[in-house]
Amino acid sequence: MSKQRKDLTSEQVRDFFSYDHETGVLKWKNCRAAYRNGDVVGYAGRDGHLVVHLLGKHYYVHRIVWLYHYGTWPVDLIDHINRDPSDNRIANLREASHQLNSINKRARGYYKTKLGKYCAQIMRNRRSVFLGHYADEASARAAYLRAREEMGVV
Repeated sequence: MSKQRKDLTSEQVRDFFSYDHETGVLKWKNCRAAYRNGDVVGYAGRDGHLVVHLLGKHYYVHRIVWLYHYGTWPVDLIDHINRDPSDNRIANLREASHQLNSINKRARGYYKTKLGKYCAQIMRNRRSVFLGHYADEASARAAYLRAREEMGVV
């Protein structure tokens, strides 16, 4: 699915769907064949993002929501602020660079069996930055969160 797919217009999207700004739920309206009016749009893809098949193509629901709300396609990536890829409330979506989108991922320390320690790392400018080895996962997570704050990401 190309993030730059711009063959749908906001008018078409508003004709096919209704959107609840409070819940972030997109529903079908003026449907044909396979769907009924009022059915929730989308199915969960492998990464948890909702996907919809429309006019022979696949689209991420959060990008359709962006087009529905703002009337234009996003310039770059769309980031889910709360990191829940199925939460498509417009208040939870923001345009983001690749770097911001990469930084806004769940902090996870990973365990290195040979060292008996947890490692922490963060992405900066599309490169992994090593933050150190730590005795426990909580310390590795704290190092990640400190680095994230230093980078100015909330």
